[in-house]
Amino acid sequence: MAGASYQLLTGAGPAGVAVIRLMGDCSEFFRRHVRLRLAGGIPDWQSLCDTRRVLRADLVETDGEPLDDILLSVHAAQPLDLRLHLHGGPWLVRTASERMRASGMTEAAAPQALWDCADAIAREAFDALPRMATLRGARWLLSQVDLLRSALDRLANQERDDDARRECREIAGRAGIIDWFARPLRIVLAGPPNAGKSTLVNALAGSNVSIVSPTPGTTRDWVEAPGELDGYPALWIDTAGLRTTDDSLEVAGIERTHELIRRADAVVVVLDAASAAAEERAAFICAYADVRPTCVAFNKSDLLTARPTTLAELAQSLPKLWRAAARLVSGLRGEGLPDLRASLCRELGRTDDLLALPAAFASRQAILLQQAHAAADRKSFMERILRTISG
Repeated sequence: MAGASYQLLTGAGPAGVAVIRLMGDCSEFFRRHVRLRLAGGIPDWQSLCDTRRVLRADLVETDGEPLDDILLSVHAAQPLDLRLHLHGGPWLVRTASERMRASGMTEAAAPQALWDCADAIAREAFDALPRMATLRGARWLLSQVDLLRSALDRLANQERDDDARRECREIAGRAGIIDWFARPLRIVLAGPPNAGKSTLVNALAGSNVSIVSPTPGTTRDWVEAPGELDGYPALWIDTAGLRTTDDSLEVAGIERTHELIRRADAVVVVLDAASAAAEERAAFICAYADVRPTCVAFNKSDLLTARPTTLAELAQSLPKLWRAAARLVSGLRGEGLPDLRASLCRELGRTDDLLALPAAFASRQAILLQQAHAAADRKSFMERILRTISG
């Protein structure tokens, strides 16, 4: 088992799935702890390494006691490169690692050993890839390898130093974009009881997380629904309806709603668009005019019978600062949700134009590019650019 090693590719904390990379001759570990589920028996070690397939297997103790139902993917035969996909509980990952060491394998000494990369930019992209919470984020990060490298190559050959330095500062200034895909937005939906907040949260999150009921005050506490906002990770937060009440449980929920609003990245005020709810809307607006919503959703557009009821007419009942943010939607039928999502993205500064530009996505890159911007001479400038690329 000379040279056989392993490395955990996913995070160390609890997770649904963990991935461990195996490199070198892992035959002893497989003989002791892996049972492939193959019709016709287990193939010899060399034929396994040549398959380049995803295989189902059992991870077992030396006495055959099962540990986990796993997948094995063979990425390359020469040199041997495997992936072990198992459930992500810390105890299970730790046990698998211990069995690998007991079989003569060693843990890879450094993350750099994990990736066969042309330069530091590619390596840092692969290192950051597990942080990406959405597919759009993963695609953006991988696209930055060529985009950032090409921009730096161009800057290294640019004759106008002032323009090159300014662009270095701009690229470094986009270092926060990676967090758009790593840290979920906290988007709070708030409004009076029975405005359809729970239905709208379920529609926006794409899952039935909140309980939906025609009875006002059903939601007594907040409910978080993980989802996306046009490819950005988001937590859609359903809250207790805001109103005056003597119910102590409901009062506690309302106080929590105020706290959630203060901590939110975005607030969507949800109002019932029906004419029958006009009095409740007016009372809510009067009581909570100090709230600064990112968007105002006039919900239940599917129930509007007094046609034509236009968004402009409904918006006239709002405070002036709320009117431009108003949208007409139906959480039940999904009407108006694309426009609501687009408005949220725009107000939060999540624009496609920025995603198409080169951006630093590692602190090392941002620091070196800031140093390049402030470099005293051409030689120092070039050194920082080349170090950003090569590491």
